[in-house]
Amino acid sequence: MGLGNFFKNLFGSAKETAKETVEKTEVVIDQAKEIATELAAKAEEYVEKTVKDLEENYPEAKEKVKQIADKVEETFENVVEEVKEKVHAFTAPSVEKAEEKVEEIKEDLEERTTTEIKRVADENAD
Repeated sequence: MGLGNFFKNLFGSAKETAKETVEKTEVVIDQAKEIATELAAKAEEYVEKTVKDLEENYPEAKEKVKQIADKVEETFENVVEEVKEKVHAFTAPSVEKAEEKVEEIKEDLEERTTTEIKRVADENAD
């Protein structure tokens, strides 16, 4: 009978250990459910509070964003104008020199054309 008792005790204690493990697991699962329920409730409260805050502060935030956009636009316009002025200041002397040179060439060409016309006219008059 000793062998029968041995197996009975062996399988009986394994069965008891399994039963205890299942019970402990059930307790842990129940605790996890309670914690998850508490966290879900807190998250829901937080979301509700955040939505309420956003609804209350939306007009203010919208106005601030509009003010910032206006400032950005004004700054951009100022930068564009400043760049135009700097480009003009940088290129103006060259443009003036080119215009002067064109005027000199034009005057020289007119003078040469007039001289050539007079020369041809004088040759044909003879």
